[in-house]
Order: sequence, then structure tokens, then C-alpha cells
Amino acid sequence: MQPLLGFLTEILQRYNATEEANRNHIEKDCALLVFGSLAEVLLAKKKYAAELEGLMVSSVFPDFNSPVGFLRCRACWMVQRFSEAPWSDDGTHLRNLIQLVLQRLSDPALPVQIEASKALRYLIEVEGADVTLLPVLPQILNEYFRIMNEIGNDEVVAALQVIIDTFGEHIEPHAIALVTQLSTAFKNYVGAGEDDDDAAMAAAQCLECINTVLKGMCERPEMYRTMEPHLIPLILQILGNDGEYLEYVEFALDALTFLTYFPPQISPQLWDAFPLLYNAFDKWAFDYLMLMTPPLNNFIAKDPNHFLNATAN
Repeated sequence: MQPLLGFLTEILQRYNATEEANRNHIEKDCALLVFGSLAEVLLAKKKYAAELEGLMVSSVFPDFNSPVGFLRCRACWMVQRFSEAPWSDDGTHLRNLIQLVLQRLSDPALPVQIEASKALRYLIEVEGADVTLLPVLPQILNEYFRIMNEIGNDEVVAALQVIIDTFGEHIEPHAIALVTQLSTAFKNYVGAGEDDDDAAMAAAQCLECINTVLKGMCERPEMYRTMEPHLIPLILQILGNDGEYLEYVEFALDALTFLTYFPPQISPQLWDAFPLLYNAFDKWAFDYLMLMTPPLNNFIAKDPNHFLNATAN
């Protein structure tokens, strides 16, 4: 191990000592790739872990502003690999790293944006990161929405969910915008076709994020009514197409449970889902009976007269 690390360190030192025009960018990228691939081993041993801060500051931090796109991308990847590395300073290095990653969210190259959005997911979980991230939370959400609109990547949406989970108590002012954007993104992803597995995974992540937002807003059920114009068409689409969207049924039923349980009244538009639940169970979704029971019970308990008097096609 030691000879290999010495060899890699020599490559990085030679790169830093060489004039910009003569630097071997590919060689450095390969050295960082090997370092990152050894992350689990290096982080597990104290004598190696103690050296990682110096590696990041001297050989990774500068690459966030490199004119070479694949080095900027590699820098974001290195953050994902070494987010758990110990920092010995007063937090300045962590704050600087977060700022560097935030800047790459708007990088000219889309692959760098994607890697930066994934890197931020890991930094969020580092102690002390919230101090830097909270003041710019609206801008972060906007950048994620923009990236999601450009590409259906499930890891980007998964990173957004980590943000929602971590800053749940601060999400309320952005809840409606989140649901709006996530609903639109879901429609775009499912429209990409059955053969696009990445888009399908991203669509499922969007629904999971929506349910996370709904769960966080359960003490403010009046906000659900504002979200319903975006959520009801989505729920009806999933439940009303003879199993075409079977992989999303669980998420749709969870959302329907929130919308029928917490508000004091069920909106007339939401009742359109009731006959779809019956048809889905009868024809193609009988395995989901346990998840159907809560919203069915909510419909009947909240408005028994409507249940008794309504008719369905």
C-alpha cells in the first residue's frame, strides 16, 4: 500500500509543480481515481485518514476551478468518496469546500453539475455544514430543479431527498414549489419511455420526495389544498391506467393517504380517486390492498354521505 500511495503522491506533487501549459491532466485524473477507489481503506486507518485533509486541500480544492472539465468533475467525485475525512481546522476548509461544490452546481458542463449535486448530498450530512447551507437553501433547491429538468438522473433526485430530509423544518416556505417542480419532473420522466431505466428511477424518487414533503407538512394540512392541483392528476394517472404505472402505485397510495387523512375535509376532485381504487384492486392491484385500506377508510369516515350517495362509472 505505501509504495502505491507514494507513487500517486509523486504524480500529484509533480502536477502542482509543473506550469499550467505543460501539466498532464489525464495522469492527475488517474491518480485521483485510484485514491478515491481506495477511500474505504484509507478512511479506516488513522495514519492514512490524517493525511486526507492535505490531499483534498492541495490537490482537489484547486480543481474545482480548473479549466479542464473532467478534473472539475473528478473533484466533485472525490468529495463523495472522502466526505467523512476528518478536518483539523476550525471549519474553514469545510466551509470552503461547500462553497466550491455549490459553485459547480451551475458549471457550464452538465456532467459536472450532476457530480456536484451528488457531492452536496454527502456534505449535508457532515457536522457543521448546515450553517453554510441554510442561508442559500432556496438557491440550492432552484439549482436542483434546473438540473432535474435537464436530465432524468435518479441520484440527483435522491440527493434532493437528502436535502429535504435534513432541512425538513426549514422546507415549509418551499413546500408548494417543491411539490410543483417534483410533479412536473415526474411527468417528464415517465414520458421518457419504458426503456429509460434512469428516468424510471428518477420518477420514483420524485414521488418519494413528494411524500417526504407531505409528511413534513402534516401539521399544516391547509397547505395540502394548494398542492392538490398538482398531486391529484398525478395520482389519477397512476391509478387509472390499468397497471401501466404499477411501479409507482405504492407512492401514489401513500400520497393519497396523506391527502385524505390530515385535511378536515376531502375535496370533490380527490373523490375521483375512489372508484379508481376499487377498479385497481379488482383488476390489477390486489396485492396493494393493505396500502389501499387507509385512504379508503379515510374517504368513508370523512364523508360517509358522499360515499353512500355518489355514483361512479
